[in-house]
Amino acid sequence: MSTLRQYLDDYKNFTIDLINNLYCDNLDNIDGFMQKRQNILDSIQKLEYSKEEFNLIADEIQLF
Repeated sequence: MSTLRQYLDDYKNFTIDLINNLYCDNLDNIDGFMQKRQNILDSIQKLEYSKEEFNLIADEIQLF
C-alpha cells in the first residue's frame, strides 16, 4: 500500500506542476510532465490493490 501511496502522491505533485506551468504559459515542460504522469499510471496498473485502498489513499492525500 505504501508503494501505491507514493505513486499517487507523485502523480498529484506532477499534476500540480503541470497546472502551474500551464498557468504561467511555460509550455516547454508540458510533455515531460505528461510523460511522467503516464509512467506513474503504467506503474500503478502493475500493482495489486483494492478499490477501497485506492479510494482511502486518494482521500487522504486529497487527490481529487
